[in-house]
Amino acid sequence: MEQTISKKKKTNVLEPIINKSGKKSILDPIINNSELISSGWSDDQEKIYDICKNYFELCLACARDEFLYNSFMDPRKTVFFLTDGKWKNPETGDYEYVFVKDEKPWQGVGMTLPEEIKIIFDPHVAWPTLYITSKADKKHQNTITIKEAPLLVEVTENSKTPSLKIISKEEPSEHLELPISKDEIKDYDQTLIMPSYVPNMDMLLNVKLKDSKDPEIIMTCC
Repeated sequence: MEQTISKKKKTNVLEPIINKSGKKSILDPIINNSELISSGWSDDQEKIYDICKNYFELCLACARDEFLYNSFMDPRKTVFFLTDGKWKNPETGDYEYVFVKDEKPWQGVGMTLPEEIKIIFDPHVAWPTLYITSKADKKHQNTITIKEAPLLVEVTENSKTPSLKIISKEEPSEHLELPISKDEIKDYDQTLIMPSYVPNMDMLLNVKLKDSKDPEIIMTCC
């Protein structure tokens, strides 16, 4: 017998921004079904879904709301948008949410990241890449690269071949141990390249035949 797991429903403060037109999608009840979740999904699969959904919604909302977009792109705040939505305001010294709409806080994408990490958005990539680079001079610099791809995660050191490790995406989660300690990590810079799905750099491409007035294909990259 199939079992279900009950989850507390979260308020999506970005929904009014995303759906300014008022149009309802018949897929909404499926996408936003947080009340009953099939037992066929593990907790890790559910976390993947939540992070992806939150990030896609954040990107879409940024196209509608200039203040939200500017806040998200603020290097001081970006990492907090991607984690739990809270940061320590340098002006007041108080912990607060980086974005609040109608007195409701945005509770972040749900990733776990160190506050010191540098985030770079690249609309040309579909998967994130993490670079961990030593702060030594270039001659002795060491870089560990963790690159995600559709079916695997590849870990390399100084672009050496073969890779340190290749992780197959057969399971929804995997543990990777780095050859760096807690004390040593302070001597490294961490940079995360994230795909950007904000459609403000997108365009509609209309493809038509030379003897036709109407396009045969209308497409966009998002």
